[in-house]
Amino acid sequence: MSQVGGSRVALITNHFDAMRAFYAGRLKFDELESWDRPRARGVILQGPGSFRLEVLDATREVPPIDPGPPSMRAHLVLELDDLAGWYQDQQGEAAPPEETSWGGKVVLLEDPDGTPVWLRQAQH
Repeated sequence: MSQVGGSRVALITNHFDAMRAFYAGRLKFDELESWDRPRARGVILQGPGSFRLEVLDATREVPPIDPGPPSMRAHLVLELDDLAGWYQDQQGEAAPPEETSWGGKVVLLEDPDGTPVWLRQAQH
């Protein structure tokens, strides 16, 4: 696999402000990055050690995301240094990288249990 530049757990929520307050306020996670656009709102937080958490506002996505039951609200995000190179190595076993509304490139996979795994081109 291409060099992983970072990884985090992402939570999709209909309660963005409360989730942000819980993790950043109550648990004292440091805010590394945030965005608030008409079609997307989220925050990346640094927890203890190397743990990072991304919280995404389901109501801002176009179309809005139904987060489903709590057991289905998490997915993995792996930042790759060379997403295009990873895709070429897959020889047709994965969908090509897609452009996102925020200008990034991603590929969505599922692990054997059905957990979403997003591969994202690292932005340096």
